[in-house]
Amino acid sequence: MIIMYASPDTNIGKLLSWKPIVFVGLISYSAYLWHQPLFAFNRYYIGQNDLGTKLTYVLIFFTLLLAWLTWKFIEMPFKNRNRFNRSFIFKFSIILSLFFLLFGYSFSKVFKDYEAEEKTASLLTKHSSVYFTSIRNEAVFMEHLINAQITSPDIVVIGSSRIMQIRSPDQRKLLNLGISGSSFRDIIGMTYLVDKKLKPSIIFIGVDPWLFSALDNIDARYKSLEKAYFSSLGQVQADKNSNASEFKNLIQKFYDITTFSMQIPSNDLPEIKPKKRSDGSHVYDTLYISKSQDEIEAGFEGLLKYNDVQNYSKKSHFKKVKSLEYEFIKFIEAQSLKRNVVLVLSPYHPKLFERMKKELSVIIEIEKIFRKVAKERNIQITGSYDPFVAGCNIEEFFDGMHPKDSCMNKIVSTIH
Repeated sequence: MIIMYASPDTNIGKLLSWKPIVFVGLISYSAYLWHQPLFAFNRYYIGQNDLGTKLTYVLIFFTLLLAWLTWKFIEMPFKNRNRFNRSFIFKFSIILSLFFLLFGYSFSKVFKDYEAEEKTASLLTKHSSVYFTSIRNEAVFMEHLINAQITSPDIVVIGSSRIMQIRSPDQRKLLNLGISGSSFRDIIGMTYLVDKKLKPSIIFIGVDPWLFSALDNIDARYKSLEKAYFSSLGQVQADKNSNASEFKNLIQKFYDITTFSMQIPSNDLPEIKPKKRSDGSHVYDTLYISKSQDEIEAGFEGLLKYNDVQNYSKKSHFKKVKSLEYEFIKFIEAQSLKRNVVLVLSPYHPKLFERMKKELSVIIEIEKIFRKVAKERNIQITGSYDPFVAGCNIEEFFDGMHPKDSCMNKIVSTIH
């Protein structure tokens, strides 16, 4: 332990006894508490980490001002035992705690019907991009985005986050409806919603290695599209009634205004917050896209076990897997009667794929299954899990499993 000591007669002692230094020390804890929300809020508001020199100085000034006000009118009065004794402080703390518990519970009820997905989807039809920070459920957002379309797109893209970077290969209008962790049921449900509202001439379907994984092992997020999935099978599901009152709507509107939750970005370039473009394609935040190759490779272990692709090689799951393969074949056959169907094989990071060939060789067999299904039914298929076949290099990946725009453009540019 290091002990620092300076007597009043030393230069250090005189410096530390200087009134401005003492004043900063007195308000330091309050300044510590205030600086985080002030700086964090402004970073969120302007959409970037770098606040700039001028704004930083302004925020420092307001941090010190608020710290002084807090110290003078809250901290100091509560330190005065003649004004507030221990019994009062204890009772006040209990009452304040109960107030915040009640406040939190009340607002949880108010925001139970908060339709951030619907509001954001509506905004996206009017702007080139929106921030994607308020979205709690991507599938619900995509359903609202479908319903918000004024004109039908020529091309619709359905699949997981691995196809979110697909954009139109030409001047045709494209709508990307990719959702993270998409399962086969998600694809069926999303296609059902597309058929109800839109009439695309082409549908791109992302076919990932986990697409036929047994249903008790897939991502639970498929339940967000459960109603649409069962409706596609002719099994009508009951609607959930929304009972949002005018008071709730008023509070939610006030929240939107005061927190800038529905703030519109000035462009569709990467910022500190993720975005969605008007065509549904995803814009990752600057922190995510700035990962080094070492950071990317550090995540390979988890990706090798993602969504139990190994189910293909487990006898206990074989029947379920084969059943889903059969259901998939029926699905694309039905779709090919309505429009052109293109199966998209999104590639993996080159170094991850080299490990997959050794540690998860079943992925090669999965690609062969999709290619066989497409060939036998004269359905277009493009791309490959193998990045070298797809023509994508090591710099064209955000991480081990998400190709960048440039890579996906190579894959879909040949589709007509």
